[in-house]
Amino acid sequence: MQEGPKVVLGKINGHCTGGGVGLAAACDISVISSTSEVGFTEVRIGVSPAMISVVCLPKMRRADAAELMLSGQKVPADRAAEVGLLNYSVHPGQLSAKVADIAGKLVRGGPNALAATKALVYKVPGMPLDDAFAWTAKVSAECFGSQEARDGIAAFSKRVDAPWVPKPKL
Repeated sequence: MQEGPKVVLGKINGHCTGGGVGLAAACDISVISSTSEVGFTEVRIGVSPAMISVVCLPKMRRADAAELMLSGQKVPADRAAEVGLLNYSVHPGQLSAKVADIAGKLVRGGPNALAATKALVYKVPGMPLDDAFAWTAKVSAECFGSQEARDGIAAFSKRVDAPWVPKPKL
């Protein structure tokens, strides 16, 4: 999910434990119903949240990760958002609207620009500084030299939507 070029938007409407937490955390952007609970419950059955730690730990402070993973305790969705596992915790009646709002913002980005930006988010933090600058310079040059950029800049100059932005349905 994290290495693919498409943005993954998660809509979680129910309790989220064990592997479900990992799936929700692997989403690029995730929204959960505020009535849901989230928990790393693995330790309570004698196992470790080992595999999901790969996607969960980079999103959390070490202190929060230790508390939640070691206790196995379920916490309210608001707490899961607070520690960075998920982006938003919203009232159940607002869940679909919040996801639609985010999706509406995402479709305004150029598909190739979104893919390049997603790669930055996941790759740059783990790279040595010199490597990061060299790689991002290449990414930047490729993006600025693309037809997508020419189309986007032209649309911006004309104050119209870029060609990849879906047209409103009448």
